[in-house]
Amino acid sequence: MDIVYVRGPILAIVSRDHLLTVLVAVACLGLGVMAIASRDERPPPILRVESLLIVAAYLGAAWMLHSLGR
Repeated sequence: MDIVYVRGPILAIVSRDHLLTVLVAVACLGLGVMAIASRDERPPPILRVESLLIVAAYLGAAWMLHSLGR
């Protein structure tokens, strides 16, 4: 991207809030992929650990963004 965008490094203009959002989104997607890949033949429980971790990551990121005042 930096080869095409000649005004400087493209990630230099990205807000820190957006970086946090992207990192949490990638982590949540990774947890979802991990949950799908680790399925076994038993019937699934009502609530899986990965589901709780995704919700915790979302709530943690929302709290961090709120505490930063944005």
